[in-house]
Amino acid sequence: MKKFIVLFMVFLFFVFNINPIDFPLGKVRDSDWIKYARIATPYDLHLNTFWEENIRKAVESGANVMLDWCGVSDGYRGLLNYKEEIKELERRVSFIKTNYPSIKYVIYMGPLEIQTYNADMNLDGKPDAGVHTVFTDHPDWIQVGFSGKKAVFYGVDSSLPFWVQKTSEDAWICPNNQEYRGLLKDIFILLAQSGIDGIWLDVPFLRSDFGENFKNEWACTCEVCKRKFEREEKIAFPDKVDWDDKNFKRYIQFRYKETEEFIEFVNDTIKRVNPDIKLIVETPAAFTLFSTKCASNPLNYKSISDLTVHELGGPVRKSQIFSQLYFLSYMDFFSATDKGPTWILSYVFKKHKGFKELYKLHGAEIVLFEMNPLTSGDETMSSVVDENFRKVLFSWMEKYKKDIFGFNKIYSKVCVVFSRKTLDFIDRGEYLSEYAYHDMFPGMLMLLNYLGIPHVVVGEDEMEDVNKYDVAIFPSFLCVSEKEREVIENYIRNGGKAIFTGYSSLFDEYGNKLNDFRLKDLFGVSFVRVGDRIYRNKYGDGEVIYIPWTPEGDFIYTVSPWYPDLKVDLKKVQRIGEDFLEDTSIRKLTDFITVESNGIVIPTIFKRGSVYSLRLLNFTGISQENSVPRRINVRIKFKLEEGVKVKKVIFLPYLGDKEEFSFKTLDGFLIIEAPLSYMNIFTICTFK
Repeated sequence: MKKFIVLFMVFLFFVFNINPIDFPLGKVRDSDWIKYARIATPYDLHLNTFWEENIRKAVESGANVMLDWCGVSDGYRGLLNYKEEIKELERRVSFIKTNYPSIKYVIYMGPLEIQTYNADMNLDGKPDAGVHTVFTDHPDWIQVGFSGKKAVFYGVDSSLPFWVQKTSEDAWICPNNQEYRGLLKDIFILLAQSGIDGIWLDVPFLRSDFGENFKNEWACTCEVCKRKFEREEKIAFPDKVDWDDKNFKRYIQFRYKETEEFIEFVNDTIKRVNPDIKLIVETPAAFTLFSTKCASNPLNYKSISDLTVHELGGPVRKSQIFSQLYFLSYMDFFSATDKGPTWILSYVFKKHKGFKELYKLHGAEIVLFEMNPLTSGDETMSSVVDENFRKVLFSWMEKYKKDIFGFNKIYSKVCVVFSRKTLDFIDRGEYLSEYAYHDMFPGMLMLLNYLGIPHVVVGEDEMEDVNKYDVAIFPSFLCVSEKEREVIENYIRNGGKAIFTGYSSLFDEYGNKLNDFRLKDLFGVSFVRVGDRIYRNKYGDGEVIYIPWTPEGDFIYTVSPWYPDLKVDLKKVQRIGEDFLEDTSIRKLTDFITVESNGIVIPTIFKRGSVYSLRLLNFTGISQENSVPRRINVRIKFKLEEGVKVKKVIFLPYLGDKEEFSFKTLDGFLIIEAPLSYMNIFTICTFK
């Protein structure tokens, strides 16, 4: 999200000094640097010093990737003078490469949201006379909604996000405008030639809502987009927002294609000039309504960019344990989006009491999912939470980077299948939708984490991947196409075990309600005959468990993670968990790992060749008043694959030092007993 404050831009241009300073060189990093990134900005400490001094302080904190802004990042005047601005950037690149050759230098770009600063000094909600802005110079560049409104805004409107300066014009640009694309192509070519190591691409979105005066617009309906839609889809462009109109639903899918095509355009442009430069795409999109509204599907970014940086508006402040589990459900989803490393932009606000303890816990959460962090202490995205702890965390990450990073893919026997079509065509961008898939899906992830069942998220576009797992869970998987039905049937026929909940398969791929379940043969019951019981049905060599209600909904609405100060009925939560275990027999279906303890422990497993990385996160004792987990003892029982033997186990406690650890094997299981404070990593080296 656009979070960099104009103050920093003013600071950058007025105090930048290129005089060389004798700074110590950092250690040489791995050539595949995105795996081991520890990210900072030159503005984290808000020092009133030269840019070079800020760089030095960030490097001293242990950062090895520097995220910076320049004149062409998101300002209109900078775009008009892009050649001069990029020359200035080249001088900074030279300074970084000369003094810190091991540091990777990444530039922020938000090309679809452009501010013209100080365009409305009289605060009348329009550009001042004689001022050049996107709207005054190029009104045809701007995204258009179904009402005909253009997505151009002025900071005097108090309903706009904080990053829109009070005297600014903020314009959202259509990614299909060829004149603007031509300008961007020239800019991205020069950026790729400048010597920077990566481009941090933010806001590749089409807006539907922005502030109070641009609602339900579903941009872009400009003439260029209309013609492109009709040419490619070979149907008429919809004339209004109508979720019962198939053409409008096709348009919703088309919007995703347009944002992805824009990302691909940027990636192709820079890679033709510099094949080594990395494209890093930022988005907060996950299983949320934002994804539908802004046409952002990060599950598709892995083929058109090098990695995704996921913005997550939390943990922000200390909260009840289930708010933390909700936070982890996002990280669950994020871990499925990238073909390699995953970066995360998150926030621990310094203005809240106990932020230092929360920052420490948050660091453990990041390591649990093997993510590379940029954690901000405020909403600007460029403020360190606690300088001293960041040094400790970054130093530990550097020392044990090969133990923490480079695994990339979670290892599990269980997958949870995400339905983009259900999110789009059932929820329709509405919080109060009847089926609330945007709550159901994270509710299942939270429930599994609460029960200590490791899992992997699989997107519907990669449905064939379910064949890699023993158990596939389809929570409230309402929209099912004929092709998906065939994949699911084959999976179960060949021995897979599937769990469905709620009204799964009662709708087609466009959200139209069917007369009966599309998967009724699998469920063993038709819609009109469904009763208040669990349905178990053998199908081929596999098995189907159909639960007509939504245990994931029961769980998430009971714990209500959106209310951090809520006192949750823990007995009811425990009962929901026990009922799910009994109803699904999931422990028997997948017994590859169990963690015995007297607390709440979330396990995650990664695998690289013959090496497993088993990670345990401790949430025991977490509450509104406390972000420090209570130390407990755990007993891990990990099922070994047939013929596999354990060579050694390495124990690495969070922020501690690693050591070889004792273990035993019994009846094909690896047994480990250990203390657990925040988080442990057990590296299990095996052989056959």
